[in-house]
Amino acid sequence: MDSLLELFCDVDDFCQSFLPKWQKQLFSDGEIQRQRKRSLSLSEVMTILIHFHQSHYRDFKAYYTGYVLERLHGEFPGLVSYARFVEFIPSALIPLCVYLQSSCLGVCTGISFMDSTALAVCKNPRIHSHKVFAGLAERGKTSTGWFFGFKLHLIFNDRGELLNLMLTPGNADDRQPVPSSGPIKLDTTLRVESLPRNEVRNGPAQEVQCRIQGKGRIGIDSRKEKLERSGTRVSNQGISAHALEASVFGTC
Repeated sequence: MDSLLELFCDVDDFCQSFLPKWQKQLFSDGEIQRQRKRSLSLSEVMTILIHFHQSHYRDFKAYYTGYVLERLHGEFPGLVSYARFVEFIPSALIPLCVYLQSSCLGVCTGISFMDSTALAVCKNPRIHSHKVFAGLAERGKTSTGWFFGFKLHLIFNDRGELLNLMLTPGNADDRQPVPSSGPIKLDTTLRVESLPRNEVRNGPAQEVQCRIQGKGRIGIDSRKEKLERSGTRVSNQGISAHALEASVFGTC
């Protein structure tokens, strides 16, 4: 988002649509629970958390105490202390994950990059006494050494847009999430419908239909390149229909 206002409007629209559906699916123990209204709404909490990652700050406490509390009182009139805001963060975890998956992912352009990063939950001398993620976190090793925690796997396209992500234990192989996070090799079938005289004179007059299994989208240049590899002649004016069907494989 270009501005804080645009970011808040987008997050607030998401919350108004998501929260009623989410509340209906929550389990209850039958007891009446107190629903006290906060001075900061959930959309405001999410906006501050997202804006922190868009800023140049690396430490959230310095960002909140040195920037939000001093400069954003006009945008967020109900600001609370840093300790109180930290108590609000766990309630925004699930909405943030859903917002990321529904509104922030890019589209596959045909070129993708996958990498992982370590998320250590404690220092190595404290592994045996760690209890928060006991049974979930595992020992792993990266180029910088051993750690205890999780691995965050990310897939980006050539534009820097996030395509998918997955969290695994620290001992998981970097190749393990590939089949479940989205097919890397897409079975793409290109069908070329022949027109009179078996050629296209006006370029866009011919429709090239793509069937892609999984997430992905192939651009015009990529289609031409794949047709050339399969033996179909491609000219500047259009695509000559020498082949009615060509099966190719693309990496997404």
